[in-house]
Amino acid sequence: LLVICGGFDSTLEELYFVLVAAGLERGYSVLAYEGPGQGSIIREQGVPFTPEWEKPTAAVLDEYLRRHPLPVKIVLVGMSMGGYLAPRAAAFDERIDGVVAFDVFFDFGAIFSRSVPPIACWLESHGLDFLLNAVVRIKTAFSPGLKWALQSGMWVMGTRDLLETAEALRAYTLQDVAPRIKGDVLILAGEDDHFVPAGQIKQFENRLTQARSVTSVIYSRDSGGAEHCQLGAVTLFHAVFFDWLAEKFPPHAPEKPTV
Repeated sequence: LLVICGGFDSTLEELYFVLVAAGLERGYSVLAYEGPGQGSIIREQGVPFTPEWEKPTAAVLDEYLRRHPLPVKIVLVGMSMGGYLAPRAAAFDERIDGVVAFDVFFDFGAIFSRSVPPIACWLESHGLDFLLNAVVRIKTAFSPGLKWALQSGMWVMGTRDLLETAEALRAYTLQDVAPRIKGDVLILAGEDDHFVPAGQIKQFENRLTQARSVTSVIYSRDSGGAEHCQLGAVTLFHAVFFDWLAEKFPPHAPEKPTV
């Protein structure tokens, strides 16, 4: 069974084109789901993100297994911010045999800090929150991208301002939970990822001390897959992912009947 979840602004329908269709074509069972902070869950139920992604994932698997037989193996794939969410769930759920970070997302707090101007950090450290909020209002007035990021972040995180959002995002790190992962791990990354620094690959690898195997693939610009989540080149992701599946979880031959 292939299980896939999205990231910061993913929708369930998007995941069909990312992996569901390709998995079904190759004979796998595929389960896509949304959790807190995502798609219909935030829009219709108003439930914000939780760093404890093992809880919604366990609920989804419990319901699936209530209706279906236990699969031979379960592989969990997390897209974008799902590169944190999926490994986090795998660290606490022994039913998950393999996990894929598509792409690497080791520490959201560190990722967020890269996009914050140094003056903002200085103002925060000196307790000048009112000035920081004023600077944010000015900056967002001239930057639609920054305005979207801040407003969307507060919405899906259930926070009220930049400082509260930054504090919430610091909880989304695999630093302490990665050593709990015992299955096979596939880490993907693009060298031109505008969002996640390449250094988070090595950070993640170094913390996977109990994993059965760790495979990392970095796509170069020449390959066409150097963007975040191999944007525009999903077949490159498919090639690596399905080859990795075939190697780590080869199909089981049917048992011969006893005479």
